[in-house]
Amino acid sequence: MRVPPVGKCILFGGHRGCGKSTELRAIAAELAGPERFLVVSIDALQALDINNLTYADVALALAEALAASVEQAGITVPEVFLTPLHEWFREVSRNTALTTSLSGELKAGVKAETGLPFVGKLFASLTAAIRSNTTYKTEIRERVRNSFSALARGFNPLLSFVDSEVGK
Repeated sequence: MRVPPVGKCILFGGHRGCGKSTELRAIAAELAGPERFLVVSIDALQALDINNLTYADVALALAEALAASVEQAGITVPEVFLTPLHEWFREVSRNTALTTSLSGELKAGVKAETGLPFVGKLFASLTAAIRSNTTYKTEIRERVRNSFSALARGFNPLLSFVDSEVGK
């Protein structure tokens, strides 16, 4: 495997079925491991509606996958890093039809789970609603787009914390 020079990127392009995903999975397998990297990936065909896709859809799916990967790696995340994400979710879902549809599930989740698993479920509920529910898709995307800076401000400290924990 050729490694790109520091600060450079590699672009994988090509028609459907030419091996881009296979190559990326091979690279991920090579990089993953306790002594190497915490690799976070998604199966776009399964997690997203690739025929109707926005950057918000990808960001939410990656956030969900990150939460699952961090939990699986056994990293305990202090609540201080999760509270901004809870607040962001509460703001995004406030006064929307989505709030009504998810309220029972989320209330049950709040009682049953806390921490990163619950944050992962919040992101999963948004991705599932975007993927399968045309009623809420536009509204969720608009709210995520309008509050993306707040999501980044909440998410970046979590990423920094996870990065430092993976380094240990």
